[in-house]
Amino acid sequence: MKLPSHGSNPQFLYNSLKVPMPEKLIDFSVNLNPLGPPKPLTDILSGGTIGFSDYPDPQHTELRSRLSKAEGIDPSGILVGNGAAEIIHMIGCLLRGKHVAILHPAFSEYEQACLTFSCSLIHIMPSSLPVFEDFSRALEKADALFICNPNNPTGTVMDSGLLERIIAYGEANGCLVIVDEAFHDFLAAGESCKELLGKHSNLIILRSMTKMFSMAGIRLGYALMAEGLRSRLVKYQPPWSVNSIALEAGRVCLDQREFVLKTRKYVIKEREKMFSFFRDNDFSFTDSSTNFYLFKDNRLGNQLDLITFLLTNRIVPRHTYNFRGLEGKWMRMAVKDEEANKVLMEVLRQWRQK
Repeated sequence: MKLPSHGSNPQFLYNSLKVPMPEKLIDFSVNLNPLGPPKPLTDILSGGTIGFSDYPDPQHTELRSRLSKAEGIDPSGILVGNGAAEIIHMIGCLLRGKHVAILHPAFSEYEQACLTFSCSLIHIMPSSLPVFEDFSRALEKADALFICNPNNPTGTVMDSGLLERIIAYGEANGCLVIVDEAFHDFLAAGESCKELLGKHSNLIILRSMTKMFSMAGIRLGYALMAEGLRSRLVKYQPPWSVNSIALEAGRVCLDQREFVLKTRKYVIKEREKMFSFFRDNDFSFTDSSTNFYLFKDNRLGNQLDLITFLLTNRIVPRHTYNFRGLEGKWMRMAVKDEEANKVLMEVLRQWRQK
């Protein structure tokens, strides 16, 4: 059985499990804003105001300037990419042939990028909540460490004191620390470790604009780091990788502060409804702080039967067979809109009544 390595494109999951695909379905495998994109973004995309004939700015000057004001970081430390995934692969290229540690469970792209560039991997797999001792030996051996915070797929957030201790120890041992904050926009207070950039020169922070603003098809991300790191990294970026549509979309989205706050409140409300349902119906779930979570039926070990039942009933989960340490024992689900979440609860009630 070969399952797809990402969420979205549900036809691949249906085909892999040989389940007939319904005409209409609800895709919980994609962690995008349940409110959809903000109206100013859809307005510029449908209004024909973007110059398609002109080449995009290869230095991304205006967007970096706006990001500088929004983040309080000098533009010389901001790198814009064709989604955070492009920057992850650029980091893999920078680390070619070196030793790279990854905190698991983790976004599979880190491992894929590192293997593409012949890196030797060190897998950090805590038995429970991470503690410093889980990292110290790896930081002494590795040239870089990937941490996803908030974690994908669990949605949990690392203790800020532990994170700073890891970054500081990495700096003392010549180890880069890459903190992927792709989902930090969904946190109640938008917590970030960016204030540590002024203290530690070995820190790279990854960000995605596709999640909060529901524009996965456009592809836009950025990274915050020291100027010296940016100058080393940017030479691995292909020319014209960020197009004019993405640059304009980024400019518009940076003005959507009220939309972000509205989204956070909505996600918290809908997430807590789902968690209350899980408590009442003997499902386990992770203590997520963002717009997705892991859950499982406590009566099952492997969740394949429940995955198949959900697919048959128009619900598309994200399997976890390719997450180290999870291996199919959980499913990841997005926090969707109120109506979709109600459908999920009803299907799970039917599952319990089988």
